[in-house]
Amino acid sequence: MSRRSFLLDLKAEGALALWHDYRRGDAQDMSGNGNHGTPTDSVILDRNGAKFPATASIITVADHLSLRLTALSIVVLGQFQNFLDNARIISKRDVSGSSYEMVLKNAASQLGIVDSTPTQQLLTQQTKGTNCFGLNATNGEKPEAFVDGISGGLYGANAVLTDTSASVLNIGSFYNLTFKFGDHIGAVVIANRVLTATEHAKLYGELANQDWGQRVL
Repeated sequence: MSRRSFLLDLKAEGALALWHDYRRGDAQDMSGNGNHGTPTDSVILDRNGAKFPATASIITVADHLSLRLTALSIVVLGQFQNFLDNARIISKRDVSGSSYEMVLKNAASQLGIVDSTPTQQLLTQQTKGTNCFGLNATNGEKPEAFVDGISGGLYGANAVLTDTSASVLNIGSFYNLTFKFGDHIGAVVIANRVLTATEHAKLYGELANQDWGQRVL
């Protein structure tokens, strides 16, 4: 019996900006936009995804118009146990500032967003020990977080998102190789529109149950 893929539905819609699944053993983009990742030599790719053991460990994605977004959803499947303060999961940023970032805060095991201001906002919900983080953000509106496919509520202030930054997209660390991520990242999906709550649940379910022995592609 065939299983319908929500990711392939998003791809057919043209709603995917980036789709990496490091559990395949590579950092190739499956969205159709050619936003392939370039891991440094120290990044480890294994059955759990990408691991960032060294200071210089990072996956970079060259800037592309498809990644310059003022409305988006980010969904990251991973292992969220070792919270390092200010660790960057996703960071579209250079020395001049950020377009959007997904960060971790150690003190309260919180999930944060940094926007073009750049101002850091934190979600009060406990997130340590969960498996999937999602984020909806639209310029001028309060972002919404999702934890394991379920809404964790709105952040406290409106997001400021600009689409003019030509900065590289960094995965697993900061642009200057500080604030690295301490666990595995299994998959990263960036949509060029805001996903609904139902769609977040679908996407989490598909990513969590993906078996690359039975590829959806």
